[in-house]
Parts: sequence; C-alpha cells; structure tokens
Amino acid sequence: MHIRKRQSGFTLIELLLSLSILSIILVVILGALRIGVRAWEKGENVLSIQQRSRTILDQLSRQLTSAAVLMSAQEEQPLVKFAGNSQTIEFTSGLPLIAKIQIGPVHVKYVIETDSGGKKRLLLYEENITVEDYLSERQLRHDTDALVLIEALEDLHFEYLGAEGGGPNLNWTSLWQSQNLTDLPRAVRITYRDEKDGHKVRVIARIYQWDKEGSGLKGS
Repeated sequence: MHIRKRQSGFTLIELLLSLSILSIILVVILGALRIGVRAWEKGENVLSIQQRSRTILDQLSRQLTSAAVLMSAQEEQPLVKFAGNSQTIEFTSGLPLIAKIQIGPVHVKYVIETDSGGKKRLLLYEENITVEDYLSERQLRHDTDALVLIEALEDLHFEYLGAEGGGPNLNWTSLWQSQNLTDLPRAVRITYRDEKDGHKVRVIARIYQWDKEGSGLKGS
C-alpha cells in the first residue's frame, strides 16, 4: 500500500479562520484605543476649561483687591458706588483687565447672565474713568459692550464680608448694602462651579480699607 503524505501548509478554511480571529482582535484593540483617545481629549478639554476659569477668577480677585471709591469733583458723592449681590458686582478699580484699556481707573461691572435655555455665563463691562467724568455732573456712560469671560456655568455667585450696623462682628452676606456710600466690604468670596463636571473653585479677594482720615491703609 502506498501511504500518501499530507502536504505541509494551511488549508483555505484554516486561513480564513485565522484572518477572522485576527480581525476581531484588531477591532477590539482599535476600539480600546479610540476610547482611550476620547477619554484623553475629554480630560484635556476639562483641564483647559478649569485652568482658564481659574485664571479669570484670579484676575477678578486682583481687580477687586484694588477696588476704591473715587469722589466727584462737583458733588460729595462717589462716581461709582460699590454695589453687589449674588449675581452682579459693580465697583471702581485701578486695574484694567481689557487689553484696549491701558490705564486705570476703570468702572467695572460683572454680571452672571442666564439665557432662555437656562445656561449661565459671566460677562464683564469695563470702561475708563476720564477727567471729564470727575468734573461732569452726569452719570458715567454705559456704552461699552459686554465681554464674555466664562461660558457654560453651573453656578457662580458673590458673597461679601462686612460688619452689620457698623459693629465689630464680620459676617458673609449675599448682598452688599451700606448707608455710607464710601464703605467697601472687607473681602469678596467668589464661588464657581462649571457645567460639565461640577468642578468647584472658591476664591477670596481681600479689599484694602483706606482710612477715611487720610492716614493710609487700615488693618483688616
């Protein structure tokens, strides 16, 4: 009897089966890589948003630190009264933030705006205070356009540190109101949480208190 030896190599069925298994493995690997890339891109975007928001809040804090009260030359009243609630804050600062405004002082107003879809964003209005503003009896102009600083806010609110009724005890409040037009809060606390991942940031800006008798800064 003649024994026929099997030829070495793969049959067509074995080759197709191997290619199918290899294709499945490649699909799984590519899927895992795609998920990893998306997760990395999402993390980068979230980090970029957080860094930008933190930078803006730090700049806002610096601008608040240089808040002051400027008196009109015509009347015994401030050009801009420091006013604020949980969603809006308005004051005079010696530190401009907008690039086209080179020198201070500036009239600043921050507004947390909610659109029709329920989304919040932080807006900045800023304008120079000129010599004519000191000498004029009219109110400061409000013809500046808003600059969008932060979009997609989940929450951002302001709180103010001051003494109620001029007493020695300091408390945080969501509304700054003082009978004395030249009074400033001791500090402003800004709490921010973004819309995407709920990341929370809190910044406290200490405002220097000027001695009303003209002897300089008071300790606070």
